[in-house]
Amino acid sequence: AVGAYAALHREDVRAFVAIESPLSGFGLEDLFGAFWHFGFLRSPFAEMLIQGREEEFFRAFAFGDFVYQKSALTESDIDEYVKNQMRAGRLAAGFDYYRALRNSKEFFERTVAPPWSFPVLAMDGDHSMSGLTAKSFARIQPGLKSMLAPNSGHFVQEEQPDFLVRTLLDFTSELRQG
Repeated sequence: AVGAYAALHREDVRAFVAIESPLSGFGLEDLFGAFWHFGFLRSPFAEMLIQGREEEFFRAFAFGDFVYQKSALTESDIDEYVKNQMRAGRLAAGFDYYRALRNSKEFFERTVAPPWSFPVLAMDGDHSMSGLTAKSFARIQPGLKSMLAPNSGHFVQEEQPDFLVRTLLDFTSELRQG
Protein backbone atom coordinates (compact mmCIF):
# COMPACT_ATOMS: atom_id res chain seq x y z
CA ALA A 1 0.00 0.00 0.00
CA VAL A 2 2.81 2.40 0.82
CA GLY A 3 4.52 1.51 -2.45
CA ALA A 4 1.31 2.34 -4.31
CA TYR A 5 1.06 5.70 -2.55
CA ALA A 6 4.65 6.52 -3.47
CA ALA A 7 4.04 5.50 -7.08
CA LEU A 8 0.82 7.51 -7.33
CA HIS A 9 2.35 10.62 -5.73
CA ARG A 10 5.87 10.49 -7.10
CA GLU A 11 6.17 14.27 -7.15
CA ASP A 12 5.73 14.30 -3.35
CA VAL A 13 8.27 11.57 -2.59
CA ARG A 14 11.88 12.52 -2.03
CA ALA A 15 13.02 9.00 -1.07
CA PHE A 16 11.52 5.65 -0.13
CA VAL A 17 12.54 3.00 2.40
CA ALA A 18 11.13 -0.53 2.35
CA ILE A 19 11.91 -2.97 5.14
CA GLU A 20 11.04 -6.66 4.82
CA SER A 21 8.32 -5.88 2.30
CA PRO A 22 8.54 -7.00 -1.34
CA LEU A 23 5.98 -5.42 -3.67
CA SER A 24 2.93 -7.18 -5.01
CA GLY A 25 3.34 -7.67 -8.74
CA PHE A 26 7.11 -7.35 -8.38
CA GLY A 27 8.11 -10.47 -6.50
CA LEU A 28 5.84 -10.72 -3.45
CA GLU A 29 3.93 -13.56 -5.11
CA ASP A 30 7.13 -15.60 -5.13
CA LEU A 31 6.78 -15.90 -1.36
CA PHE A 32 3.25 -17.36 -1.38
CA GLY A 33 4.46 -20.93 -1.74
CA ALA A 34 7.38 -20.54 0.67
CA PHE A 35 5.44 -18.98 3.56
CA TRP A 36 2.34 -20.90 4.64
CA HIS A 37 0.76 -17.92 6.35
CA PHE A 38 -0.05 -16.09 3.08
CA GLY A 39 -2.68 -18.69 2.23
CA PHE A 40 -3.87 -19.41 5.74
CA LEU A 41 -4.36 -15.80 6.87
CA ARG A 42 -6.49 -14.96 3.86
CA SER A 43 -8.69 -18.03 4.35
CA PRO A 44 -12.11 -17.80 6.03
CA PHE A 45 -10.78 -20.18 8.67
CA ALA A 46 -8.05 -17.94 10.05
CA GLU A 47 -10.27 -15.82 12.30
CA MET A 48 -12.37 -18.80 13.34
CA LEU A 49 -9.29 -20.74 14.46
CA ILE A 50 -7.30 -17.87 15.98
CA GLN A 51 -9.99 -15.79 17.73
CA GLY A 52 -9.81 -16.54 21.43
CA ARG A 53 -6.31 -17.99 20.95
CA GLU A 54 -4.54 -14.83 19.80
CA GLU A 55 -1.86 -15.10 22.45
CA GLU A 56 -0.91 -18.67 21.57
CA PHE A 57 -1.00 -17.98 17.84
CA PHE A 58 1.01 -14.76 17.78
CA ARG A 59 3.58 -15.95 20.31
CA ALA A 60 4.26 -19.05 18.19
CA PHE A 61 3.87 -17.47 14.75
CA ALA A 62 4.96 -13.83 14.78
CA PHE A 63 7.25 -13.92 17.78
CA GLY A 64 8.52 -17.43 17.25
CA ASP A 65 9.15 -18.10 13.59
CA PHE A 66 9.86 -14.54 12.44
CA VAL A 67 12.17 -13.31 15.20
CA TYR A 68 15.86 -14.17 15.14
CA GLN A 69 16.96 -12.01 18.10
CA LYS A 70 14.49 -13.39 20.64
CA SER A 71 15.64 -10.96 23.34
CA ALA A 72 14.78 -7.96 21.15
CA LEU A 73 11.13 -8.12 22.14
CA THR A 74 10.27 -8.07 25.82
CA GLU A 75 7.34 -9.91 27.35
CA SER A 76 5.71 -6.49 27.77
CA ASP A 77 6.17 -5.74 24.04
CA ILE A 78 4.58 -9.05 23.08
CA ASP A 79 1.76 -8.64 25.61
CA GLU A 80 0.94 -5.22 24.14
CA TYR A 81 0.94 -6.57 20.59
CA VAL A 82 -1.31 -9.49 21.54
CA LYS A 83 -3.65 -7.19 23.48
CA ASN A 84 -4.05 -5.03 20.39
CA GLN A 85 -4.73 -8.08 18.22
CA MET A 86 -7.56 -9.01 20.58
CA ARG A 87 -9.44 -5.72 19.98
CA ALA A 88 -12.75 -6.06 18.17
CA GLY A 89 -12.28 -6.24 14.41
CA ARG A 90 -8.49 -6.28 14.60
CA LEU A 91 -7.97 -9.81 13.31
CA ALA A 92 -10.29 -9.24 10.37
CA ALA A 93 -8.56 -5.97 9.51
CA GLY A 94 -5.12 -7.58 9.65
CA PHE A 95 -6.17 -10.59 7.62
CA ASP A 96 -7.83 -8.33 5.03
CA TYR A 97 -4.30 -7.36 3.98
CA TYR A 98 -3.63 -10.99 3.00
CA ARG A 99 -7.05 -11.29 1.34
CA ALA A 100 -6.36 -8.20 -0.76
CA LEU A 101 -3.07 -9.65 -2.01
CA ARG A 102 -4.98 -12.20 -4.06
CA ASN A 103 -6.24 -9.46 -6.39
CA SER A 104 -3.53 -6.83 -6.06
CA LYS A 105 -0.92 -7.97 -8.57
CA GLU A 106 -2.46 -6.27 -11.61
CA PHE A 107 -3.14 -3.07 -9.68
CA PHE A 108 0.45 -2.89 -8.46
CA GLU A 109 1.94 -3.77 -11.85
CA ARG A 110 0.00 -0.84 -13.33
CA THR A 111 0.30 1.63 -10.44
CA VAL A 112 3.85 0.99 -9.30
CA ALA A 113 5.15 0.86 -12.85
CA PRO A 114 8.81 1.74 -13.19
CA PRO A 115 10.87 3.70 -13.29
CA TRP A 116 10.89 5.51 -9.99
CA SER A 117 12.98 8.65 -10.10
CA PHE A 118 13.56 8.96 -6.36
CA PRO A 119 16.12 7.00 -4.33
CA VAL A 120 15.03 3.74 -2.73
CA LEU A 121 16.56 1.89 0.20
CA ALA A 122 15.50 -1.77 0.55
CA MET A 123 16.35 -3.68 3.69
CA ASP A 124 15.81 -7.22 4.92
CA GLY A 125 16.91 -9.21 7.91
CA ASP A 126 19.63 -11.70 7.03
CA HIS A 127 17.64 -14.43 8.81
CA SER A 128 14.34 -13.58 7.15
CA MET A 129 13.79 -12.47 3.57
CA SER A 130 17.54 -12.20 2.92
CA GLY A 131 17.36 -9.71 0.07
CA LEU A 132 13.95 -10.42 -1.45
CA THR A 133 12.82 -6.83 -0.78
CA ALA A 134 15.83 -5.55 -2.73
CA LYS A 135 15.15 -7.97 -5.61
CA SER A 136 11.57 -6.75 -5.73
CA PHE A 137 12.39 -3.03 -5.67
CA ALA A 138 15.28 -3.43 -8.13
CA ARG A 139 12.60 -4.14 -10.74
CA ILE A 140 11.28 -0.59 -10.36
CA GLN A 141 14.42 1.26 -9.23
CA PRO A 142 17.56 -0.46 -10.57
CA GLY A 143 19.84 2.01 -8.75
CA LEU A 144 18.45 1.29 -5.33
CA LYS A 145 20.55 0.91 -2.24
CA SER A 146 20.06 -2.36 -0.39
CA MET A 147 21.14 -3.60 3.01
CA LEU A 148 20.88 -6.82 4.98
CA ALA A 149 20.46 -6.25 8.69
CA PRO A 150 22.87 -8.66 10.38
CA ASN A 151 21.54 -11.17 12.88
CA SER A 152 17.97 -10.09 12.25
CA GLY A 153 14.69 -11.70 11.43
CA HIS A 154 11.53 -10.00 10.16
CA PHE A 155 11.40 -7.33 12.87
CA VAL A 156 14.48 -5.32 11.87
CA GLN A 157 13.30 -2.25 13.79
CA GLU A 158 13.20 -4.19 17.04
CA GLU A 159 16.01 -6.67 16.42
CA GLN A 160 18.64 -4.30 15.05
CA PRO A 161 17.58 -0.74 15.96
CA ASP A 162 21.13 0.67 16.05
CA PHE A 163 21.95 -0.78 12.63
CA LEU A 164 18.66 0.56 11.27
CA VAL A 165 19.23 4.06 12.61
CA ARG A 166 22.80 4.19 11.28
CA THR A 167 21.63 2.96 7.88
CA LEU A 168 18.80 5.49 7.72
CA LEU A 169 21.11 8.34 8.80
CA ASP A 170 23.65 7.34 6.13
CA PHE A 171 20.90 7.14 3.51
CA THR A 172 19.44 10.54 4.38
CA SER A 173 22.92 12.07 4.58
CA GLU A 174 23.61 10.86 1.04
CA LEU A 175 20.32 12.45 -0.06
CA ARG A 176 21.29 15.80 1.41
CA GLN A 177 24.68 15.68 -0.29
CA GLY A 178 23.24 14.62 -3.64
